[in-house]
Amino acid sequence: EEFQQWIGHHPVAVHFMDTITRLVYADFGIRPATPAAEAATLNPEANVSVSAGSIIYLIPTSWWEQWERFTQGTGTDPGAVDNSGLVDDAGVLTVEERHISRDCKLVSEDGWYMITRWYGGSPAIPRYVVAQIGAVPCQPFIDYSPLTFRCGLEESGSMVRDKVPLTCSKSVLVGELVTAAAKLFDRQPNSSRLWSVDSADNWSLLSDLEVSLEDSLLENQQQLILEIANAGGEYCRRTVEEHGMIG
Repeated sequence: EEFQQWIGHHPVAVHFMDTITRLVYADFGIRPATPAAEAATLNPEANVSVSAGSIIYLIPTSWWEQWERFTQGTGTDPGAVDNSGLVDDAGVLTVEERHISRDCKLVSEDGWYMITRWYGGSPAIPRYVVAQIGAVPCQPFIDYSPLTFRCGLEESGSMVRDKVPLTCSKSVLVGELVTAAAKLFDRQPNSSRLWSVDSADNWSLLSDLEVSLEDSLLENQQQLILEIANAGGEYCRRTVEEHGMIG
């Protein structure tokens, strides 16, 4: 008890304990010993204040209510989360936005990792909190209709991975999309560039990094290819302009 009181008066210690908690429960997936301890750990992850740049995840309200009854000793284990009823095959929400508060529970990114490591579940439904442009003061809001891309990885002229889903808010910049794609494949953004692919013979380099995804006219389920430069910093694939210069 004295230790807990001491922690409460030392912000650095609080941050350290929060980091340890996240590592144990979210990253390592260790489940608390009792339902009551589980509730104490997970409940705060469903009562987070949203801020621009953060990510929230959607799960069915029905699953959350079953989990609450379980942790309160009045219900059974809720089992794995089944989000298939909330989205279609393209990852688009099938729940009307006005009914989201009724049909969905919003949890933090750590909350989603805890739930899926403890119980299992899919598909993930991440949604981004973005700043409302033009609002004074700037108000964050949840973008419930982001874009999901089918992202591939090309190195040394060969396709290494293909059709990995990548979801981003329409408000982010193309440069931020490149960074997200590089992170998806554990690559460095400064040695990566992104192509939009309509067919095997129709590749377009996303060269304007300062334009938003909404203004870039990229579509949901668009195929993207992240190309990685070689050790000399050169790319194998040539743009139309580069072909002209060479010819």
